[in-house]
Amino acid sequence: MDTKVSHVCGSCGGPSEARIQGGTKGVYCTQCDWAVVTTYSSEIQRDRTLYEVTISGGDFRDKRQIKAISEIFGVNFLAARALLGTSSGAVLKGRAAEIFDVRHALVVAGIPHEIVPYFKY
Repeated sequence: MDTKVSHVCGSCGGPSEARIQGGTKGVYCTQCDWAVVTTYSSEIQRDRTLYEVTISGGDFRDKRQIKAISEIFGVNFLAARALLGTSSGAVLKGRAAEIFDVRHALVVAGIPHEIVPYFKY
């Protein structure tokens, strides 16, 4: 069964296709410049939940982890190393789109962390 929806251009009558490009969603003609578009916000961009990330470990001697913490918290090398060395764990709060990037950086650097509430992205 073909589930692809076909569209016809409102200008030239040629084939058109539905696309999402960044913050725009619409139908675009494949032969001319005709398009019907609207703004588009993904689910993660619409999520207004305030998430809290707690760094629950890490190695203050690991330069890769120190660099990740430095970039995430916007602090210098020494401050980032101190954040990794604290036993209570560093905390960062933010919306879903921000936390998505933070979680990715933590996972890549191998830094243990927790996100509350549950983060589905």
